[in-house]
Amino acid sequence: MMLTKRFPFMQSPTASYSLIESKAYKAIEILKGQANKPNYHLVGLLLLLQKENVLDQVTSQEPAFIIYELREAMYFFDQFKHLIPVYEAFSDSLLEIEPRRLVQVFEVIKSTDKSSLDIFLKDVIENLVYHISKLEGRLGGVFLQPVELTKFICALADLKEGASVYNPFAGAASFGVHFGENIEYTGQEINRSSWAIGLLRLIASNKFEQADFILGDSIIEWNPLGRKFDLIVGNPPFNLRVDQYNHKADSISDATSFFLKECLKDLTTNGKAIVVAPNSTLSNNGKDNKSLRRFLVNEDLLETVISFPGGLLNNTGIPFNILVINNAKKQRGRVLFVDAGNSLFEASTKQKAIDAQRLLSVLQGESSSEIKIVTQEEIFSNDFNLMVQRYFTKESSGVALGNILKPVKGSKVSQATEGKYVRIKDLSNDTHDFILDTSTIETVSLPKYAVKLEKSAILLAVRWKSLKPTHFVYKGEPIFLSPDILPFEVKGKMIDIAYLCSVLASEDVMTQLDRYRTGATVPYITRLDLLKVKVDLPDLETQRVIITSEASRLLEEERKAIRNRAYEELASIKHSMGKPLLNLNSGVRNIEAALSKISIDWESFKLSSKTEYTLRDAINSLYSNLDLLSNLLRNNKHELDVNTYALNQVEAISFFRRYVGDLKAVDGEKYQLSLDVSPDLETEFKGGVYIHANEELLKIALNNIVDNAQRHGFTRKDQDYKLEIRLNLHLNRSYANLDIEVANNGEPFPEGFSWTNLIRKGATAGPTGNSGIGGHDIDAIVTRLDGRLELYTHPYITAPFTTIYKIYIPIIGSDGYQQYE
Repeated sequence: MMLTKRFPFMQSPTASYSLIESKAYKAIEILKGQANKPNYHLVGLLLLLQKENVLDQVTSQEPAFIIYELREAMYFFDQFKHLIPVYEAFSDSLLEIEPRRLVQVFEVIKSTDKSSLDIFLKDVIENLVYHISKLEGRLGGVFLQPVELTKFICALADLKEGASVYNPFAGAASFGVHFGENIEYTGQEINRSSWAIGLLRLIASNKFEQADFILGDSIIEWNPLGRKFDLIVGNPPFNLRVDQYNHKADSISDATSFFLKECLKDLTTNGKAIVVAPNSTLSNNGKDNKSLRRFLVNEDLLETVISFPGGLLNNTGIPFNILVINNAKKQRGRVLFVDAGNSLFEASTKQKAIDAQRLLSVLQGESSSEIKIVTQEEIFSNDFNLMVQRYFTKESSGVALGNILKPVKGSKVSQATEGKYVRIKDLSNDTHDFILDTSTIETVSLPKYAVKLEKSAILLAVRWKSLKPTHFVYKGEPIFLSPDILPFEVKGKMIDIAYLCSVLASEDVMTQLDRYRTGATVPYITRLDLLKVKVDLPDLETQRVIITSEASRLLEEERKAIRNRAYEELASIKHSMGKPLLNLNSGVRNIEAALSKISIDWESFKLSSKTEYTLRDAINSLYSNLDLLSNLLRNNKHELDVNTYALNQVEAISFFRRYVGDLKAVDGEKYQLSLDVSPDLETEFKGGVYIHANEELLKIALNNIVDNAQRHGFTRKDQDYKLEIRLNLHLNRSYANLDIEVANNGEPFPEGFSWTNLIRKGATAGPTGNSGIGGHDIDAIVTRLDGRLELYTHPYITAPFTTIYKIYIPIIGSDGYQQYE
């Protein structure tokens, strides 16, 4: 695929551009073949040197002399002196190219037309940089900021000609490339590879003469020029802690807060700071973060907060925000909050991107449902929490939980002991079965942070997506609560317990919880915010009528479901019996053939002297009964009873490593098998990625997928087949999912095969008409695990594979209080 199609922000393509592009792509293909991983960005460097006539000085065809002549030209001719920094940045990578490939790459690049490079070099380099970033993925180590985000921030800065910019944590100098002409740009980047790419981009964009791009540490050497700037802009690493990294950090713990604190003293009188920040910067109640937010609001420096959903950045799937600090803020005493969730477009079938023009229009508009101007007083009342959704939810009617519930104070565990330790997984998901069954709670050695409870109470989870309201009835034996469960007692007799548990799971309450929740990876709600949530509170008699009506409705739905299931039995048996039935039919045919060899008259042989039935009659009876059984199985369906499997905490990464290891031991020579675990999972969940599941059920689901690929996908002996299992982190504002992808490059599903076909009991696929895709069982298992199943078969989405199963299962966190801090 040509790069112009993959990266639509490029200028209009021409025949000359396409020729340059094809040669660049050919050079990359040559480098791909070598054993050790090459630096593909060398192709961009060589195109630059070709444009600047440097490669004309290289006449040798011998690899060793090519490097020598290139180096001599760089340092001997004065007209090439400005290229020395970028050449030196890539010189080691040149030496690592295999000699034969070096000669081939030079031949390709030297054949590129220089007059076309004069026109198109910038566009070629930009597209190559993004193409190589996608090619290398996470393994490349260089993460580029999405071009749409960069362009939006540049427009948001609204710089005047001659303005000065400091860009710490600059990466590959994306801001320096995209700011307008006549801007004094100072960038700083610690990663040498990213710095080298940034140099290349700045030179290709004709921005190098006005730029000072420094290889250095933005924390230890903050603002090395020691001057004031009209704009300080950056995208600091989200997970970089600096509290023990540098004495300058003082009490600041993370790179984003460090950026905000340091930039305040280095802005001009009318200067701005713009920073890309994680949710934790806006909501974390740590002393440093909260005091910094308080200062920005109290001093009236915070101008704008813009929130973006997850999945837009190349190096992480978590949501993020843009904060604008302005010394010359116009709307005094107010902060503009913006929800950018609707300002996105489909950049590809698998990737969304920011619609910068639409978002700028929203910001410039006088009114919109996507913006809200918030007073300082309202921010004060929300305890300086800057999460955007907090200020967009409509005020709910009803009675605040603080007027209904009273916190119950338990007692700390004073010494090592054992007891029934209640975790979030033990709370009820069923608002009509909300009594805590203490007989199912394990007696374990209690952690020191457990809270002892010796009275009846409503238990509410403050982590993850649901409160999971559960009623504990005290009968003389205490329970012990994990810190993410809060106990409450009902004030007076104003609310029925059953009604309370039901209403706390209502859509209105869930919307309010989304407003108050904080935390990027593990969402949580504070007790203070929880008690602000409002619920409808009719009189007691009406509450009980509502509960009774709801129970009747659910009972009727269950009856209908039972009737529907009565028509669908034996499909799983059909899946198991298919092969034996084929074997029986084949066996009968073999018996016929053997009898024919014994006697041509075998069909007329009587079974005994007492009967008129012949061998032919007996054979026909066998066929008839086999046909009857086949039709019976074909026309009746049955599902795996997933409810008979007990669910427990399963550490997902270790499970999948064991599972893939077992598969390789059996099928390792039949096809290529691999497991790819996203670094986000191991970074964000250091204590383990736990899901509420059953290992046997997981194996049944995965075996169905794998077996289906082997039976119906891997059908050609001359094909190299691959099966890849990928584990990723999938986030939204209220919860985290384990994103499991199982991809294979076997024969695709038949044309017209749909999601409905996949999950229908007894579905068939392929020319044989045999069932065996197991989709219904897979979907039943995923549903049992409170997950979601998706199937992708379109080549634009699945390439280089043909089929991708995606399974989303909620992550319940790592066992232990430290994970939630």
